[in-house]
Amino acid sequence: MRTRTSGVAAIVMTAAIGVAPTAPTPKDAQQPGVSFRSAITLVPVDVRVIDKQGNPVTDLKQEDFTILEEGVRQNIRHFSLQVLAPEQPPPAGALPIRKAVTPSDAAPSLTPQHGRVFLLVLGRGRLQEPSKALDALLHFVRVQLLPQDRVAVLAYDRATDFTTNHDQVWQLIERLRDSHERIEALLAQQFGGLAAVYGSMAMPPELQTAIAGVFRGAGGLASRQLMPSEVADAQGLADATRRATDGAMDAAIQKAAADAGLDAPPSRPGSAADQTLTDLPFEEFVARNAGTMQDLSKIYTGIAYMRFLEGEKHLAFFTERGLNMLRGDDVDRIAEVANDARVVIDNFQTGGVMSGFSGSFAARDLRSLSVATGGQASIGEYTRAGLERMDLATRAGYLLGYYPARPLGDGGYRNLVVRVDRPGVTVLYRHGYFARLSPPAFDRRKFLTDNRVVSAALYRQDIRDIAIKVDVTRIPGKRGVADEMVVEASIDTGRIAFTRVDGKQVGALTVAVFFADAKKMVVQERSQTIDLKLPPTSYQRVQREGIPYRLQMPVKDSVRIVKIVVYNYEKDTIGSAEVLVK
Repeated sequence: MRTRTSGVAAIVMTAAIGVAPTAPTPKDAQQPGVSFRSAITLVPVDVRVIDKQGNPVTDLKQEDFTILEEGVRQNIRHFSLQVLAPEQPPPAGALPIRKAVTPSDAAPSLTPQHGRVFLLVLGRGRLQEPSKALDALLHFVRVQLLPQDRVAVLAYDRATDFTTNHDQVWQLIERLRDSHERIEALLAQQFGGLAAVYGSMAMPPELQTAIAGVFRGAGGLASRQLMPSEVADAQGLADATRRATDGAMDAAIQKAAADAGLDAPPSRPGSAADQTLTDLPFEEFVARNAGTMQDLSKIYTGIAYMRFLEGEKHLAFFTERGLNMLRGDDVDRIAEVANDARVVIDNFQTGGVMSGFSGSFAARDLRSLSVATGGQASIGEYTRAGLERMDLATRAGYLLGYYPARPLGDGGYRNLVVRVDRPGVTVLYRHGYFARLSPPAFDRRKFLTDNRVVSAALYRQDIRDIAIKVDVTRIPGKRGVADEMVVEASIDTGRIAFTRVDGKQVGALTVAVFFADAKKMVVQERSQTIDLKLPPTSYQRVQREGIPYRLQMPVKDSVRIVKIVVYNYEKDTIGSAEVLVK
């Protein structure tokens, strides 16, 4: 029996939004249309050109376009105009998934899209008043979508399938309009004020029930809880959040002392309240920051939800007050991930006119994110106007392709600039990509395995599909040496798939161990894939006694909970067990 270690992103065992997420398992499907063959290094660039009234400009020629990669002009090798008109919806089924490129492939394809793909992402805060955003969305889905357009909704911790059944999506948005303020009030209570800093991040059962009920009642539209995606530079963002929170608390204490005529205590070392947020009271600051962290996770999750779909996709993000970014480059990080996935982000701010430092900077960040990904922003206006601009701009566009003058393969991010030789127009396009030899392709095994493992880690109860007996021992460290934790488990083989190969029973397990503190926040983790190649005597023994597993590693003093998760991909079976330790 041998093991190979693989990384699993550190997660929160009881996430801020949702438990037991189950991500989709899309099947391959074919997109109708002509495929334009090119070389593996052909870089696609989706471009929309609009006039001052927001109307698409559709009479441009290839020679009117210039593409610069890192300041170097590129030769355009593919050029096509795409003007969308209503068509018969494609057969029901999953969207086409990007395939892996192998050495035997002559080239990938640049395929004109016959319809649009929209993911409607509902963020924290009031979304209906005063901008009437959800009413505007109902109109967008019922009136403005083309019959062949695919659309899905991501709200809280759940997302629907992409579908051309717009009536089902309309029903869900109507239910969200009628219930979202009640759910938002519960979220604000759960994650507001000091609770956002020191309280449990677990969503209470009444919220889980309310959200699931809204989605279940949407006319049969399939939905699922999603595994939250990791935010870029999550540790750096967490450190910045801690410093800003400490700084905001210090500022609040100093103001209270000054109002009372007392000497203000000194600021704590390392605290740094962001000067753009100092106009907010402390409790509002931490509440907005908690909402921003949840919304950032939704945006990254939405990008990941669409990453492996072919072609250009549109993420429409709705937020009451925008994103309170604590670092100047956080917008760039989101944009890079979105651009690489060919995801356009259109932002809709729904809370009316934003004022003060926090409002002006939040509005700036929303605009910057939209521009950097080829989208548009709607701020301080009725949402219907912004949706009309998005609809109009996405009904026509140009698909360009070029072979980079500098070969691909370094994996670094490359900036793009697209210019059009036409005065008075606005050019919308993705502003970069990561220079891989071929874009990441959908790996169903890894996707499903990671999803199942994290889902089980988030689930509050033990899962007994695969029976696990586990014992945990803490070995106190000597002075200056960390404690060690010994995890010993016996894994039942009854629900694990084996195949006979060369006289041996062959199988594989993914085993993940999560170490959490008393608040059930994961502080360490270890994941391994165990390859089993058992001769008859060993196979008979593990059938009687179970598969032995042992892990010994240094742990932090704060560890109080150990959770082990075991997954067998071939049978899609899973087991988990949680142990309290002193």
